[in-house]
Amino acid sequence: MFFGVQGLLVKTTIGISSFFTTGVLFKYLGYSYDKPAGISVSCLLAAVCILLGLLVFKNYSLDEEKLYAKP
Repeated sequence: MFFGVQGLLVKTTIGISSFFTTGVLFKYLGYSYDKPAGISVSCLLAAVCILLGLLVFKNYSLDEEKLYAKP
């Protein structure tokens, strides 16, 4: 059940990101030598997503002493 839900979420995220990148970002900003703004914005958008992920997981602590402690 876990892997089924995980697969559904991963594939949904990939589908949404593919639609957004090709259908919206590159369509309006371009992706060619003449109109390279879409490529530049997609790099900046990826960097923002990575920074947001780092902020979310910054407070997630995994204490090895508690993890491997014997009861």
